[in-house]
Amino acid sequence: MANSDVRYGLRPIKHLVTGATSGFTTRRYYVPSTDATALYVGDPVDLAGSADARGVPTVTRATAGDTYHITGVVAGVEISDGVNVPNLNIAYRAASTARYVHVYDDPFLIFTIQDDGSAALGATEVGLNANIVFTHGGSATTGLSGAEIIASTVAANASFQLTILRMYDIATNALGVNAEWEVMINLHRYLATGDGDGSLGV
Repeated sequence: MANSDVRYGLRPIKHLVTGATSGFTTRRYYVPSTDATALYVGDPVDLAGSADARGVPTVTRATAGDTYHITGVVAGVEISDGVNVPNLNIAYRAASTARYVHVYDDPFLIFTIQDDGSAALGATEVGLNANIVFTHGGSATTGLSGAEIIASTVAANASFQLTILRMYDIATNALGVNAEWEVMINLHRYLATGDGDGSLGV
């Protein structure tokens, strides 16, 4: 049976160290109105080099591709002035709006993500590294990201963004195009090696 082509970005499923499968912690980051890129749940983000008036770090959507770091993954969006009770009842952060995002920024989280179908990945790709691609935009209806991994360029390169741990073991998933994979962030902003690379794939 062919895999469904249903993109959702990166979705946390387990903590590598504790084994927890829920209750993952997030931290608040700020996205200013000057950022013209919309953000969706499941989008990878990276530090943008600034902060709001209360010192909350700014983030922007992570750049897809070789050598670009990732700080974490968007878990939710809020409207807030940083002081009053926030409104969490919005699906995504529209472009050019000042918002706070809650981000899974623990470098030891395991995520699932769909591949883009540009190649049929098999068992030999497990342990290799992959880059993210934004061929498809996020959905304003579901609020979910369109991020995927590029199946056709999976390699051992330490400068690639994600590490493929295994195929996601659910009944509706199989080896082949548009499969879902368990991954970890290889180029994590809070865990990168001194030379700026992550780990070599195997």
